Amino acid sequence: MSPFAVVLLGWCGFKALVKRPFKAPGAERRTLRRSAAERLVPLSEDDREAVRAAGACLACGRCDERTSSPAPAAGPSTWVLAGLRDLSDHDLAAEAPGPDEHLAQLEAACPAGVPFRRLAAAARTMRGRMQAPAQEPRRRAR
Repeated sequence: MSPFAVVLLGWCGFKALVKRPFKAPGAERRTLRRSAAERLVPLSEDDREAVRAAGACLACGRCDERTSSPAPAAGPSTWVLAGLRDLSDHDLAAEAPGPDEHLAQLEAACPAGVPFRRLAAAARTMRGRMQAPAQEPRRRAR
């Protein structure tokens, strides 16, 4: 590490320590409010856990073998990997590889234990939040 990098890292650490006590109260609430106005909603704890568990996907292809998808690029493993990248940009709820009964069969076949049903439910929840009408941000009276 170069001396400049050490100095820069030290300066950034010092600034963070000095600023911490003076952070504005409610900064996190304001950030979440702004995100909600842009429809960037946080996932619930259960949804985050489903995404974490889906991260164990090895893309081994066992789930792809148990589906009758005409295009190999649209298999269940592709759906899981796309969901891990971005739950909000894709219409993953509509693209789910089958009904819950089929997703349960895929879960049973998966050596990594990917929770297909929970990931589909999280995608449906996110889709519902994204399609909900945007709320106008409230302004404080001065």
